[in-house]
Parts: sequence; structure tokens; C-alpha cells
Amino acid sequence: LALSFTLLFYVTNMVREREHGQKQLLAMAGLESRAYYLAAFIRDYLIYLLPTSVFLIMMKARSTPMFVESSPVGYVLLLFLAGPPSILLGYLLSFAFSKSQSVALAIGFILLMIIFVPFVIIHYVFSDRIDLSTIGALSFFLPTFALQRGLTELALGWSKGFPYSASMVFNIRNPILPTLLALVASTAFYGILVTCLEYTVSARVSPLKSTRRLYNRKRHVSTDGPETKVDIKSDYSDEEVINEKRRILENREDTDAMRIQGLTKEFLVPYSNRRRLVIDDLWLSLRRNECLGYLGPNGAGKTTTIKMLIGAVSPTSGNATVEGHPIVPYSAELRQLVGVCQQFDILFSELTGREHLRLFARLRGAANIEEAVETTINDMRLQEVADQKSKGYSGGNKRRLSIGMAAIGHPKVVFLDEPTTGVDVHIRQSIWNAIRELKKKTSVVLITHSMEEADALCDRIGLTVNGQLAALGTPQRLKNVYGRGYKINVRTATTDTVESVIQQIFQRFTMKYEQIKLIRRLGCNLEFEVEGSTVGKIFQVLQELRSPLNIIDHAVAQTTLAQVFVEFAKQQRLDL
Repeated sequence: LALSFTLLFYVTNMVREREHGQKQLLAMAGLESRAYYLAAFIRDYLIYLLPTSVFLIMMKARSTPMFVESSPVGYVLLLFLAGPPSILLGYLLSFAFSKSQSVALAIGFILLMIIFVPFVIIHYVFSDRIDLSTIGALSFFLPTFALQRGLTELALGWSKGFPYSASMVFNIRNPILPTLLALVASTAFYGILVTCLEYTVSARVSPLKSTRRLYNRKRHVSTDGPETKVDIKSDYSDEEVINEKRRILENREDTDAMRIQGLTKEFLVPYSNRRRLVIDDLWLSLRRNECLGYLGPNGAGKTTTIKMLIGAVSPTSGNATVEGHPIVPYSAELRQLVGVCQQFDILFSELTGREHLRLFARLRGAANIEEAVETTINDMRLQEVADQKSKGYSGGNKRRLSIGMAAIGHPKVVFLDEPTTGVDVHIRQSIWNAIRELKKKTSVVLITHSMEEADALCDRIGLTVNGQLAALGTPQRLKNVYGRGYKINVRTATTDTVESVIQQIFQRFTMKYEQIKLIRRLGCNLEFEVEGSTVGKIFQVLQELRSPLNIIDHAVAQTTLAQVFVEFAKQQRLDL
């Protein structure tokens, strides 16, 4: 009974690692599913062997008659062969849970149904009418029942004066051998089920449909680019967006680390036949050693885009390449070319920072693992905490470690999702410096809601709205093209001249292409917004009015990137 409850441990571990994103993080770093499950199986089987070995040693040490008078072969084979199918059954059951907190109660009920209920029925209800084939079938599907049934048979043989010898264990007419064979077959059966279900969940498509779906994907966009006339299907007409698509289609310049070619993603709306278009024909490139800001309001499709680029979600149509490797289908080689730092830190609490970095360096195939680890520790300024367990890290150190895990091994493209979330100003500046250094070695895609961060770090910025790329260019270009001119702050010596200042400033900006409005008035302080004028004329006007109107201070500032972002965010539809 106690051994049967180890099933709870197997299920909980699997669910917890999926729930916290650890399994997905390892997969994105290049760890194949079969390697992950093999390592987990070895760990869990070793854990299973510990109480099993203790049980056998105690039985022998206490000279338990039932054990010492029977051949140990039956006990050893039953206990050792019951482990693998029980572990695999636990892996299979783990797919039914999304939260580890709900596992204990549910598994307790399941164990009741697959251990006690069958045992009572077999021994007390149909004890004289059950043949070996039925027992074998139950043992095949319920390895916990098989273990309990086998141990009971060994005990009954001894109690009736016929303790099992080794030859009796291997006699097909006795219940033990069919039970052992059922456990072996059960191991293969549950192993196949787990493999198929893992494939289905990972690819979000059944194995039977995978070939047809892959063929359909390949028809959408050739990685060489179709030789067709540029057709801009967009609600936006930004010149740089149009030029970007034309450049990608014509396959100009070999300076791109990543090219996105018409990516489109639709989701089926739950409980309806309606499909929701999340990403609509996205064309975008990332140049080598460039930091590209990928910005947009909530619901604009940023996260979905990144999930497609890292292989977590399959595109409906379109394709993308990372250093020439297409993302459809997503290959194992591609996972070593991409690093991801997600918005929330995904760490293994019992591992040190150094062990985290060593693991990801090995997964990415770093040539000199220890050198790569030391370099990353120094770049991320983790020297003081590198050998401490990550569960004791501060928020800033966790972010540094997450970025280091994404960047180690020099992947060609690194995705940083909100890298400075929840850190103080000092830590943020150090992370910014680390990203600037990172950009010298690789290409970076930065997702952030901090316009200050985007302005400081990004060479270019792509603004996406309603699933489409609405604007593209350097931060300065976006401010020049989409900004609302300049803001003028004026402070007078007394309130007596405020009205005159307002009147004179409005009179000086009277050209038909110039627009000016007063946006704030507080005592001697005035704030204006001017569009269509030049910074030279603005300063000239302020200098001319300074002495006559007793202006003691003035300042001129260009529209910020945050204000540009707000204007685009207003266009985001809420139904997306």
C-alpha cells in the first residue's frame, strides 16, 4: 500500500514542472522530450527502489517466515517490475492536471478506485469465479493492483504450506508469472501512451494529422520568398513597414539574423465556430547585433508572435527563419540558436546560479562550458551569489540569472520579455548595461512596456496594433513621424503677465501648418503643445518674448516615445 502511494510523488513532480514552466524552458533550450522523460524516469525509479530495498532488507533481517521460507525471486521480481509501469502511469495521469495543488486529493481517490475496489471485488465478491486471464488483464491496466495481487498470492502460498519456489514463480499455471508478464507489457503500453500524448500536447496536433498539417504549412510561404508583386494588406501605411516587407520579399541584404515572412495566427474562440485573428500577415526582420523593440498594447499579439518564433505555438500560415533555419517545422538545431528570458523567472529552487548556467550551456552545446559559465556570471554580476541556491535570490538577481540563462552559449537570437520587471532603479541600470553588452555578441528582441527602456536600448522599434505591424523605425523616427510636435514650458516672474504670454505665443504660431494649444496652466507655469513648427522657431519666439513679458525660465521638449505609444494604443480593438 505504501509503495502504491509513490504514484502521488510522480504525478505531482510532473505537474509542478509543467505548471511553473520548467519543462517548457528546458525544451526551448534544446532538451528533447525523450531525454527529459528518461532523466525523470531514472530519478523516479531510483526513488522507488529506496523503499523497495528497505522493505526487502527488513523482511530478511527480521527473518519473516513468509519471506525466508519462500524463494526471494518472486518478491524481488514483483517489486522491481511494478515500479516502471507505476511511474509511467503517474506520467500519464499528470496530463489531466494543470495545478499541482489539486493532485493530492484526486490521486488519493484514484488510488482508492484502482487498488482497494478491484482487490475487494476479486477476493470477496468473485473469489471463486475469476480466471487467470482476468487477473492478468487487471494487472496489465493497474500495476498497483498487480503488485498487491502478486504479494497476496505469495503470502497465500506460504500460509497453505506451499511456499513459492523459483520454479513455481516461473510456472505459467500459477498466478505470479502472468502477473509479471502483465507488468512488463504494461510498461511498454504506458510508455507508448505517454509518448503519444506528449507529442500531441507539445505539437498541439495528433500524430495522425501531423504529416498533412506540415504539408499545408510548407505551402504558405517559401523560405526563399515568393517572386510576387508587393501586396501590402494592412490597415496601416507606414513607409518603413512597406519597405521592410519589400526588402524581405526581394531577399535583399544578407544581414538578418531573423526574418518573419507573413506570419499569421488564428485561434478558435471557445464555445463558438468563430476564429480570432491574433497575428495578421507579419513581415519583420532582425538584423545581426541589433536590439529590436517589439512593442504594443495588451492583446496586440506580441506574446503569440514570440511563442511562434520559439516553437511553443504553431503558426496558421507563414514562416520565419533564424539564421536560415525555418521555424516550420521547428528543428532541434533551431532551439540551440534561440534564447528566451520570459516575463516571470523560471528557476529550479534547489539549484545554484552556477548550476543553472552550466545546465543551459551544456544544452546549447557551448564549446567550453566552464568558461562560458564564468563569463556569464561576470557579465551578469552574479559573483557574490553564484554558488547560492536560487530560492534565496533577490528579484534583481533572479532577473540577472534568467537573462544569463537565455544568453549563455551565444545563441543567435535572444528574446527578452520584460527583463526589468519588478526591479529597482539601480538594478535596472545594471541590466540595461548587460543588455548593451549582450547586443555586441548576438541579436536581441526586447518586449517591454517601459518606453524609457525601449528608447534607451533599441536600435529599431516595431509597434504592433490589432495583430498588424503599424509602425517601424528608430525611436527618433517614430517620435518625428508620429509625435505631436513639441512641448513648451514657460514660467513667468508674476501672474500679471501670464495672459500676455498666452496671447503672444498664440499669435506667433499662426501659419496654416502650425497648431498650438495650452494644455496646462498653474500659477506662473504654462505648458503648450505645438505641432507643425520647428525647434529653431520655437526658441526664437521664446527668446524674443523673454524680456518684454518677464519670462524667467522656459524649456522645449520633443514628444516622448510613451506619448507615441499611447496614440497607437488607442487604436487597439478590445475584441482581440
